[in-house]
Amino acid sequence: MQKRLAILVGGYPLTSIEMSQIVELKDAGGYCVAVDGGLNAFHSLNCVPNIVLGDMDSCGFDSYRWYAHQSKKQLFFPSDKDYLDMEAAIDFVRDLGFDEACLFGVLGGRIDQTFSCLPFLIRGMTFGLKMTIISENCRMGLFKGPSENSLPTNPGSRWSFLAISKIVKGFTLRGFKYNVEKGELLRMQTIALSNIAVSSTLTININKGIIIYFNQPGRQENVEHEESV
Repeated sequence: MQKRLAILVGGYPLTSIEMSQIVELKDAGGYCVAVDGGLNAFHSLNCVPNIVLGDMDSCGFDSYRWYAHQSKKQLFFPSDKDYLDMEAAIDFVRDLGFDEACLFGVLGGRIDQTFSCLPFLIRGMTFGLKMTIISENCRMGLFKGPSENSLPTNPGSRWSFLAISKIVKGFTLRGFKYNVEKGELLRMQTIALSNIAVSSTLTININKGIIIYFNQPGRQENVEHEESV
């Protein structure tokens, strides 16, 4: 059965690289969800998303008017609520039966909302939804043990790992400058930061626990947040 990909785009302004990545994923058959102010990016691209959802407190009026002339697929939420629009979007694509989701426009804004990306990833993992947060060339996601993971990469790319659970057991890295074989990684440790890939295929295995990974966590093209009208 073919896996289905959802593309969830939040309201933080995107770089030109991120915009092109969204178009590529959509052209490959991805299902696009504009999450509140994420509609502004689709408007800039003149690319109509499959649906718009949110409380619409950060969506520009011109962007909403543009979308309303082309589609009526909308799901509104109250602005006075105890969850973020992106959280509701994850629930939405889970209910539609998607296997995988890529999140854009969720990093770089308010520091509390940036930290909320971890609950997003944990929520997706709990639902059995493979989730990747993308910010220009940086990618981040979770692995939960027991799991064996083989990932393509560019030699020389930077990878970092942190334990989310109290302890990660059977932590194995192959294809890196600093390989690890069935080691342990504690939540209080940062010893797995800034590793370098030396192979085009990486092995990242864990027996027990949860890790978060970062691939190419570098600085990106500067963008400034603009408040909606």
